[in-house]
Amino acid sequence: DVRRTMPTLSTLTASRPLNDLELASRLSFFLWSTGPDQQLIELAASNRLSDPAVLKSQVERMLKDPRANTLVENFALAWLNLDELEKVDPTDGGFNDAMRTNFETEIRLFLSSVLLENRSVVDLLNADWTFVNEALARQYDIAGVRGSQFRRVKLDNENRFGLLGKGAVLMTTSY
Repeated sequence: DVRRTMPTLSTLTASRPLNDLELASRLSFFLWSTGPDQQLIELAASNRLSDPAVLKSQVERMLKDPRANTLVENFALAWLNLDELEKVDPTDGGFNDAMRTNFETEIRLFLSSVLLENRSVVDLLNADWTFVNEALARQYDIAGVRGSQFRRVKLDNENRFGLLGKGAVLMTTSY
């Protein structure tokens, strides 16, 4: 009887706790976009990864690893529809490829500072800092920034706070 072998909607939507190996895999693919490393596998195999203290320390370790940059590249930029910023072509005569690159760098550095420093998700909306070089600082009317290197600056203009004040987000959502 086919009906006996077919899953029902209730069995497909039923939730259950993840076992430690499933937790290791999901955590690793989310933060690193790759499978678990040896340390995660060993903790999962010994059923210690689901211990809250162990899990917290592993998340902190993983966020410090260079592989965590994929969290910004593969998740955050796609989530915000910023992974295709090069396709946005503003009609403003003052806009150029250098400004697009500055917007891209700013948003990557900002997202990295929130996500990889394990800050509050609220900072995505109300953070009073950003990353600028001289050209972007001039665009935002921020005084005292010289040179092409990006640096973290405190913002005074509340319109520039959080994601909604970043040039890349403004450009993408207004296009």
